[in-house]
Amino acid sequence: MSKSHSQFELVRLWLLASEGAASEAELELLNQKLAEDADARRAIYLLTCQQGWLVWNGARVPELLGATLLSSEGEVEAVEVGSLADSEQGGRCGNSGGSQHRGTSRLSAAYSGLRRMRIPLLSYRMAAIVAFVAVFAIGATSLRERVWRGDRATAELQSQANNFTAFITGTTACQWDGVPPKHGVGSGIQSGESLHLLEGLARFDLSWGGRGFAALSLEGPAALVFTSEGMPSMRFGRLNASVQSDSGEFRLETPIGKLRVPGFASIGVSAFGNEGEVHVFGGSAVLEAAWSFADQTVPIVIEPGRAIRIKPDANGVPQVTHHAADGQYFAAHLEMDSQVLTIPKAYVRDVQELNPVGYWRFERDAWPLVPNEMGPRFACRVQGELAQVAYNDNHAVEFGLSDVGGAISSAEAFDGVFDKSYSVECWVKPSHYHFGAMVSLIGAVEDKSSPPPHGMLLELGGSGSIPTAIVHPGRIRFLHRSPPSRLNGTSCFSKKAYQLRKWQHVVATKEGAKMALYINGKLAARGMDEDTLPTGLTLLVGRLYPYHNSRTFAGQLDELAIYDKALKPEEITRHYELARPRKPTSPSI
Repeated sequence: MSKSHSQFELVRLWLLASEGAASEAELELLNQKLAEDADARRAIYLLTCQQGWLVWNGARVPELLGATLLSSEGEVEAVEVGSLADSEQGGRCGNSGGSQHRGTSRLSAAYSGLRRMRIPLLSYRMAAIVAFVAVFAIGATSLRERVWRGDRATAELQSQANNFTAFITGTTACQWDGVPPKHGVGSGIQSGESLHLLEGLARFDLSWGGRGFAALSLEGPAALVFTSEGMPSMRFGRLNASVQSDSGEFRLETPIGKLRVPGFASIGVSAFGNEGEVHVFGGSAVLEAAWSFADQTVPIVIEPGRAIRIKPDANGVPQVTHHAADGQYFAAHLEMDSQVLTIPKAYVRDVQELNPVGYWRFERDAWPLVPNEMGPRFACRVQGELAQVAYNDNHAVEFGLSDVGGAISSAEAFDGVFDKSYSVECWVKPSHYHFGAMVSLIGAVEDKSSPPPHGMLLELGGSGSIPTAIVHPGRIRFLHRSPPSRLNGTSCFSKKAYQLRKWQHVVATKEGAKMALYINGKLAARGMDEDTLPTGLTLLVGRLYPYHNSRTFAGQLDELAIYDKALKPEEITRHYELARPRKPTSPSI
């Protein structure tokens, strides 16, 4: 199959999945392509990036295309296609050093196919997707970056005149588009430069002309570009900001509109396509929405402690709802040490009395060895860069402190241990919404370059909104596969989202054919699978494969136990109650 045909097929499958129209076979094929091909994952990321950008500009089609006619049925008839380069906010689309009008001419050509077509006034999202597919089909790789009006030299001179500076100050499990990564800690960001964050949490400081300062945190997947004025423009993603403006104002462009922050404010913004939220934790903000609303004054003033949500209704008409600001919706608004896990002696004693096959507490004494509290068998060892955190007399292991990554694994296989039943129990504190493998039992491979098969897997689903056969965004997945493989198997997904930067008790059990997933002492999901675990499986904690930084877990993990039986519901509840944090919180996705 040619590369262009393969790309077209990938886009076709993704759009079908996005619209909920993909069959099980098509979902399985899409999952396989994304799991096995890094180029496919990058292509889908870029598709999402451009889709969000085109949605934003699609919402302003009348402005970009020039003269339009509005019919009595509430539809727009495109009469003439103007040059995007001549638009007030039109930018140069292209790789650095490319022709200034190459990307805009291709976009104009893509949109020219919409001439004389009657387009529903609020159906620009689909029009934007159609336009993107046309651009993608003709190989418009120049869309990978959007540079604001004027060439790079002019933008840099203007930013220097304004004393604009931006630096990355920290990263957590970040994966950037581009190999090797272009954005490390301490890296400066130029005006017109795009940040394409595939996954992770990136923090950076921004100042403009001695007139203001902002500390920003960006949660992947996200795409951000800085204008020549030093202000961010977010194509899609989730951003948290603390702003101090002495004169002028902080401005953030998003697909749902332009956000203006005068003076001091603490805000959180989420935007994907034509949906988004703005939370104001302190100060105030004003949103100049991309749409007009029948029952809402525009611009929209958002007071401290309040938030707005913009989302299309069943007819595709954007609606605005108001609610209380929720800091837990944004990982960066919470500290990893905002909640501690205290393990009393009664908890340890109760676990040991249930006689697990393995009980790993990650205490400091034998580090980097991780001994099994139940005996000499199945001892584990630390690989890569991991850390330990202390809570009173208890220690936990922390993953994702650096982009190098790390894992914990056992060398001895669990042969002759499991019959028809087993349980996996642990406490976890995810750093942010991400696609990360927490605990798994994997098969052996002769060639270390080949990914090993999985017999059991506990993992986190990332951010987004499109459930597939292997990913439910923001949910915890319990997978059982026998024989172990890289496809198929039976998955249970939690009905509610996991919590960010809060300790949660997770237990997966299998008793005969019955599978169950418990979160914080309560049943979260069920499943059925007649097959038993095979022999030859070893333990892996912290990532999907032992020798590759793939689907790495970012966060803290403690009190891991594996049993050769299914724990009873009352035993699971007792363990949760013995060690649970005393201030429960609600899900944050």
